[in-house]
Amino acid sequence: MTSAELFGLTYFSLLAFGAALGLIAVQGAFLSIESRFARWTLPWVPVMLCLGIGMSTLLSGRNLKFAAVDIQSVNSVGEGGSQVARALTALILAVCFAKIVSRLMRSRLHRSNEILGGQALFVAFLLYFFATHVLSAAFGGHPVFVHNSYYPIAVFVAFFMARDEGMERSLDSLKLALLLLMLGSLAAAALLPSLAVQTDYPGWIPGFKIRLWGLGSNANSIGPLALLMGLMLYHRPFGRIWLDVPAWIALLAVFGLAQSKTVWVAGIVCALILSVYGRGRDETGRIKPAFLLGVVTLVLVMFTLIVAVDFERFAGKFAATKMGGELSTLTGRTSIWAEALRAWMDDFWFGYGPDAWGPLHRFRIGMPFAFHAHNQLMQSLSSAGLFGGVSMLAYLYCMLAASWRAARYTKGVSLALALVVLARVMSEAPLQLDGLFIGETVIHLAWFLIVLSPFGQKVVDARVHARPYGQPRFA
Repeated sequence: MTSAELFGLTYFSLLAFGAALGLIAVQGAFLSIESRFARWTLPWVPVMLCLGIGMSTLLSGRNLKFAAVDIQSVNSVGEGGSQVARALTALILAVCFAKIVSRLMRSRLHRSNEILGGQALFVAFLLYFFATHVLSAAFGGHPVFVHNSYYPIAVFVAFFMARDEGMERSLDSLKLALLLLMLGSLAAAALLPSLAVQTDYPGWIPGFKIRLWGLGSNANSIGPLALLMGLMLYHRPFGRIWLDVPAWIALLAVFGLAQSKTVWVAGIVCALILSVYGRGRDETGRIKPAFLLGVVTLVLVMFTLIVAVDFERFAGKFAATKMGGELSTLTGRTSIWAEALRAWMDDFWFGYGPDAWGPLHRFRIGMPFAFHAHNQLMQSLSSAGLFGGVSMLAYLYCMLAASWRAARYTKGVSLALALVVLARVMSEAPLQLDGLFIGETVIHLAWFLIVLSPFGQKVVDARVHARPYGQPRFA
């Protein structure tokens, strides 16, 4: 070994050692913060997720000027968004790892026989993640390691391990972050229309030939986030009329201008569910059979409307445009599903791999607009094979069951949010966890927090009832 090679080896070894020491010091600092402010660390995660979505779009340099003619003209030229995303990713992971380590240490020092519940849901989530991201990455038809897809698991694990702390603060912070995202989207539409507004869109609102993308990645991303904010406001309003009223106005404006038909139908069904939920329980708190039958009927009607909208009215109205012709010929959902089945059959057990529906895959099949399989089951089967599809169905079942159990604690919001996800499962891939700063990840996390909220409430109730006689309940 020459002196130059020895110098280089020593130099890079010292750099690696210094980076390791720095990482340990930073994580130690976050552990110290966690020990002092345990109940206030995780609520910052939803804020950073929404901030990452907004800032990534704002700094991307996106131009929607010719999106109605050629969707491929939408491009991003800015690099500032990626730098902000990296910084926020590091902060989120540091907070979540600190929470996980803290909870593990606490469980070893303070052993308790109390079982909070939710283990089946958590195991189903881990199996779903393992099948769709680990197995497919290692054994799929096109093995590849995509590090971005592994970040969300740290967030979900941290929130699950801290479920006895209650989800109220995190839900409140998510609600506030969504409000800022809605206001930012409307401000961007007024100040930076080329970034936030698609013009010449043959929409369904008379007089409005625009479609709001806002600060979301696209209109089909910001619309569901507006609906999610509405559910959060219903579940936990700000409690101040000067804040609640502008919040409702902002989210309804985004909800309408995004012109997402699937979200509109889901919103109507959610409103019906929430309006009759209180009357759907008997004196003992159990669900009335008539209410259950009504929910099933609404779900069937919702699915029928979604199919009718996406395949008939929308196609007939939109196919005359150039973009509509491309969508109907290149990315018609039947063609996409056929390609998804073909990708599954090529590797029955593990699917195409994590890069399914990525740029190279879309180029090979000649579908540049098919960013996913337009159906959650098809997405899981095509990217992760049979293991992915079965694990997705098992996880979805557990989430639906948990939503049903949580309905009593959430005034029916868990059921409404489950219907939102079910509506999108038919035509999109809302359960995919491909990164942190994605609208689907935020909605998925919100649903996860909502179904976990009863566990924190049960712990609080148990502590109240366990107090000695005569001790104030508010102490």
